[in-house]
Amino acid sequence: MQTFNREQIQTHCVGAGWPDFLGEVQLGESFIIETEQFNLVNGPLAVAGVRAGEAIAVHVEGIEILPPFAAPNGGPFFEGMGESPPLRYEDGYFHFPEHFRLNAQPAIGNIAVLPQPNDRIRDLIRNDHLKRGWRRIVNDPRGKHCHQDCQYLGEGAVIHLKAQVDGAGLCAAAGYSQLRYLWVGELYSEGGQNGPARSRPGHCGLSAQGYFCKLTLVC
Repeated sequence: MQTFNREQIQTHCVGAGWPDFLGEVQLGESFIIETEQFNLVNGPLAVAGVRAGEAIAVHVEGIEILPPFAAPNGGPFFEGMGESPPLRYEDGYFHFPEHFRLNAQPAIGNIAVLPQPNDRIRDLIRNDHLKRGWRRIVNDPRGKHCHQDCQYLGEGAVIHLKAQVDGAGLCAAAGYSQLRYLWVGELYSEGGQNGPARSRPGHCGLSAQGYFCKLTLVC
């Protein structure tokens, strides 16, 4: 089985205005693509025989999550309260340092294809202050942090994507073990103590992340 290791994220077309294909997979071929910490994509992979405008279905056959694990929002607490506690992963559960565990739900943060390299896309690449090059428009299109981060993109899931270029240019990034994100209400006052009460969402981080993953996919 072909494996595209995470080290290639730091060596393949880093900061380039447009990438070469990292490799090629056949329709129906299972392969492994590894992800690293943070959100830089691994790829792009050419899907043999796929032309721009055609659709592909990417099947997630397996997700292997690798340590270290941590709860970036403090676990079952409001975001920003203290350091990220380390977690122990055992028998499908994340164990917090004391008296608490949650069922893991491994998921892929981002599965994407290369966009059509029109003038707008190339302008976004040139003007990225982080100098991510082509990875900016796969992982963070239009500066809106648009990778999926969907807890349902786990083992057994199928995602349908429309190829924008010949070969599709399949990429993957940020394999999370997302337990769940909850949004809770926070009351605040407009105009001081006597102002009208309003509510706004606050982030409660019931989550854990195992950034280093091995993803088994098939198109």
